[in-house]
Amino acid sequence: MRKLRTGECYALLASSDNPLYNDIQITNNRTYGILCCILIGFSFLLFTALASAQSTGSEIKGNGQLVGLPLKIGDTVSEQFYSETLQIIDSTGASTSAAIAEWRNKRLIIIDFFGSTCGPCIAWLKKMDSLDIDSRAVIIPVTSESAEKTQQFLSRHDLKTFGVYGDSTIRGYFPHIFLPHQVWILDGKVAAISNGSKTDPQSIRAALYDGKLNFQAKTDIDVDLANHLASNPLIKFDDKLISSFNITERIDGVNGRGYFQQEGKSILYYFNGTISGIVQELAGIPFNQISIAKDASTRLLSPSSSDRYCLQAIRRGEFARDSLRRLLLPEFAVQMGLIISHEQRNVPVFVITGASKMTNTSESDRVSISLLMDELNYYSSWASGRPIYVCDNPEMWINGSLLDRPAIRQLRSDPGELSKELEKMGLKVNSETRTVRFLEISERGASL
Repeated sequence: MRKLRTGECYALLASSDNPLYNDIQITNNRTYGILCCILIGFSFLLFTALASAQSTGSEIKGNGQLVGLPLKIGDTVSEQFYSETLQIIDSTGASTSAAIAEWRNKRLIIIDFFGSTCGPCIAWLKKMDSLDIDSRAVIIPVTSESAEKTQQFLSRHDLKTFGVYGDSTIRGYFPHIFLPHQVWILDGKVAAISNGSKTDPQSIRAALYDGKLNFQAKTDIDVDLANHLASNPLIKFDDKLISSFNITERIDGVNGRGYFQQEGKSILYYFNGTISGIVQELAGIPFNQISIAKDASTRLLSPSSSDRYCLQAIRRGEFARDSLRRLLLPEFAVQMGLIISHEQRNVPVFVITGASKMTNTSESDRVSISLLMDELNYYSSWASGRPIYVCDNPEMWINGSLLDRPAIRQLRSDPGELSKELEKMGLKVNSETRTVRFLEISERGASL
């Protein structure tokens, strides 16, 4: 059994189905009588506690504070939940705090737990952000990440919505392991908990007008990320082990990537990624500087939905993310039957020069040129022949209010058209031939 995570609280009650009680045997009538007295007394205390809590799904702690238990589908949301205070920030960095009660008059509240590196989370938020949501509904994006990371995330993806940052409280009501994780509260009750794959404007309209939600309930795989992934049975990370490295084939229902430190261990994971995607994550370079051998198999060149793998690495000690990634790349190559080599190539590149228009620019609109370069070079998947963009002045500031990210992403494959867009910002695009370090992936002939 895994340890309860922060914010999680479960009530374990004795029942014939509870394995905690399998070893209890009644040996004689006297023992039976004693147990009956104990159970009667326990039942009375339990009834009293439940009555005082008014069946709100909450418990009373010794100091008298009402603490919300995890809520499930069908539960009525408690007063304690509505009184919780959220820390809110938007893409400009403006921040405030608000109680959930401010949205209590909404018929539908969608709590959307997200992460800044969760691809499906980003896609869904962008989709919803571009729509006019019915005034009777509200979407509350929630993350445990810092105010700075949340603001940068909202700004980088041109999201008009706000974000709740630094959360651990709301997660306590709806504990989960993997993202996306969405909770739909309809008419004050938890109506659905989903992974967001079926969420669309039609679903919101159906909930508001018909009171109907036909989502399949999301079920998190019960994996403690600080221990071995998907081993059967789960193997605990022995204190004597120096490192652990696991790769599994696709696991339905999970996604995302991350890195964290816990109890003297550094943990990095990537769920349901393509081989090239995992290599890109471990190498820390954009896809347009990765090449795949022409004679490689389809799992590399055109992976199907089944060509997905889950990676998890645990190493004793506190390793920075980049350091841990460098250690893992050779191990991943060996286990997946890959040959990964580095070579210098003379290739055409497109150099960003000039000075961004900064006249009458507020401090909040000043952003690093790196944001533009990330938009130009980083893709969500591999493809050959993509242009490479460079900037010789990484300390340059640009006017973020003029940075049209959707237009940049649409035009980045056409440097000629892109240059017209960047001219609006006072920037130029020049073509040159330069030496660029490439990472090449080929196969040894062995595969999983």
